[in-house]
Parts: sequence; structure tokens; C-alpha cells
Amino acid sequence: MRMFGAPGTGTLADPAGLPLLSLILTLCFLVFTPLTNGIVRLMENQADVYSLEHAEEPDGMAIALLRTANYRAASPGRLEEWLFYDHPAIARRIERAVEWKRLHGRG
Repeated sequence: MRMFGAPGTGTLADPAGLPLLSLILTLCFLVFTPLTNGIVRLMENQADVYSLEHAEEPDGMAIALLRTANYRAASPGRLEEWLFYDHPAIARRIERAVEWKRLHGRG
């Protein structure tokens, strides 16, 4: 049985198929990484909202987020964030905390 009908390959155990397998895996990671990052960003957004509603400490959240700004760009572009970030941009998270404080007057 030829692997995906690729010329020069015999069975699945044939090492000649490794470049094709590598290409397929690379394309899968290229497609699924932004998707999984988006899912994680959504969960992080929900976690931020939960913490603001239950701890009611928007100032503490903003301070903690500012401390993490040394480890990543605080305000990446939308495309950069969509492709590479698995957490929301720090600037947007701080803006959310400030907005929550403005609306609820606590913290």
C-alpha cells in the first residue's frame, strides 16, 4: 500500500514517507495553533471576568498584569495576538479591569 499515493513510498513503515509526514504535521500545527490559542484566550477572558466579579479587585488585577508585562508585549497587534498569543493582550486585560471598576465603582 502506497502512502497517500506519494511516489517513492512503499508502506507506512517506509522512511521515504517521513518528509511527507513532516509536511502534513507542520500544516496541521500551522492551522490548529491559532485555533487552540483562540480557545485559550476565550477561557482567559472568562477567567478575568470571573475574578473581577468575585474578588472585586480590579486594581490588584491591573497591578498583577503590569508585573507580567516584562515577559511579553503589553499591546501586540491584533494579527500578532491572533497568531501567536495564548493569552489576551495585557493592555486589553487592564482596560477591562479599569472599565469594570468604572462601571461598578469598587476596587
